[in-house]
Amino acid sequence: MHVFIDTSVFIYSFAFPESNSKLVLSLAENKEFHVIISELVLLEVKKFVRQKFTDKEAYHAIEYLKDLAEIVPRESLSDLMKKLKGSIADKDLEHLAAAEYRRVDYIVAYDKHFDVSPKYRTPKGFLKELGINTYATEY
Repeated sequence: MHVFIDTSVFIYSFAFPESNSKLVLSLAENKEFHVIISELVLLEVKKFVRQKFTDKEAYHAIEYLKDLAEIVPRESLSDLMKKLKGSIADKDLEHLAAAEYRRVDYIVAYDKHFDVSPKYRTPKGFLKELGINTYATEY
């Protein structure tokens, strides 16, 4: 199973260790599915961790992400991004294109803009589909 994980899931996971986002990443760490991200997810997570954590912690968070996920190169997405333009907010266009490019089974995010895709699930919704107990919050 291939799952695109949005920036929001990583951020909530780092900020809230007892969250559905953290549970999703724990499954990924255990190789329950193959994680796909866009280059933009990597850049957004880098920006967040550099603002919120020490340099050493930020470095480890970025390395964790690189080890966990397959990063879809931005240059692979230009035609698909042109095709999808207007179907989702511009800030999420690269993410949706990466998910479509890799033909993922799910897009896991805490972002209503992804409602345009039938593959979209919140972290809680994704975990429920897998039959896993969740926290009360969606993220």
